[in-house]
Amino acid sequence: MPQGKGTGAVHTRGNLVRFLRNGNTGNLTVSVVGNGPISADDRRTIDSSQVVVRFNDCNYLKAGEKTTLRVVRHPSAWSPKINVHAPIWHVAPNVGMAPDSAEVFTPVYEAQYGSDNQLPDTSRVFPNCNCGSSCLERSRFAGPSTGAVALSQLQQIPEVSTIRVFGMNWNGDADVHIDFANRTMVHGCCTKCIFYRTASNRYGSEIAATTVGVFSVGGVIFFALSGVGARKLLKPRPDAERPLLGLK
Repeated sequence: MPQGKGTGAVHTRGNLVRFLRNGNTGNLTVSVVGNGPISADDRRTIDSSQVVVRFNDCNYLKAGEKTTLRVVRHPSAWSPKINVHAPIWHVAPNVGMAPDSAEVFTPVYEAQYGSDNQLPDTSRVFPNCNCGSSCLERSRFAGPSTGAVALSQLQQIPEVSTIRVFGMNWNGDADVHIDFANRTMVHGCCTKCIFYRTASNRYGSEIAATTVGVFSVGGVIFFALSGVGARKLLKPRPDAERPLLGLK
């Protein structure tokens, strides 16, 4: 019987492996596709993969392309532009931020949530890596990026032998995530990973703002953002509320 979060357990491993298996046998090769730019050659390689993991709004996904599992970070929970028919791997500071139906959940420590974090403030990504304070999740207010959380978990799963990483370049705001502050950390710690160069140095479609001001001129509402690393402003969709701070 599927385990929902109501069991109170952090049950990433068993259910995650079940979803990754998806009929596959033997050791797994997983393609992890971030929200950075990818090439046509990347798309062909990704679509031929056993297992494909994507993130949040899947902003470079095209209709018909393979997705085995989608990782969603809460409370941001950005929605895709097109329907993604895949189970969801939920990531949040505590299990209460994930839906009651969540079958796969991984906690992440975000300093901005203080005592509301489920994990202790000593938590690290890539716990078996000799990365010093770089891997300490509390080192930045939003902890590790969702990509770093997923790669850290996959690195620790024996059934996963190879991780092919696309659309990740760690060129986001160094003040937001620990793996953006130390851009070589994931490369050094994820020994199962093969990293494919992104099609450009842009970092996805992101809004990372520390301060947001709202004002009106002639009946038109404007947003003033400070501390911003913004590449593309996404219009809100009626199917989901957009937080002022979107973290990926």
